[in-house]
Amino acid sequence: MLTTVTRMVNHLYISARNGHDKIVKLLIDNKTNVNNCDNYNTSPLYVSARNGHDKIVKLFIDNKANVNKCDKDNNADVYKCDEGGESLLYVSARYGHDKIVKLLIDKEANVNNCDKNCRSTLHVSAINGHN
Repeated sequence: MLTTVTRMVNHLYISARNGHDKIVKLLIDNKTNVNNCDNYNTSPLYVSARNGHDKIVKLFIDNKANVNKCDKDNNADVYKCDEGGESLLYVSARYGHDKIVKLLIDKEANVNNCDKNCRSTLHVSAINGHN
């Protein structure tokens, strides 16, 4: 028997994932919790970084998204790794999102974190052809 697990997300998460910066700004302006993660502990900050939405990443950072934790307490983190060990910085570098990489480094993201296969941010950036 195959069990399906539903990802529980909110409007901010969906808007951030899909790059709708005006909606993200509207939700933030109306006091939506920028640190609210889904039931897999994935933050709107993470999905916006992974998908290369640099304006949205900057909106989160400028609006005090918690860049220190992403755990069962529903906080976002530039250091947090997903199930594969991929941090925000790692996934941004992997997909060549240079502006986001710079934003995260400016927020002191750890450039030495490695994924579960011991690949560093620099390594994954290089093997994917990014400078």
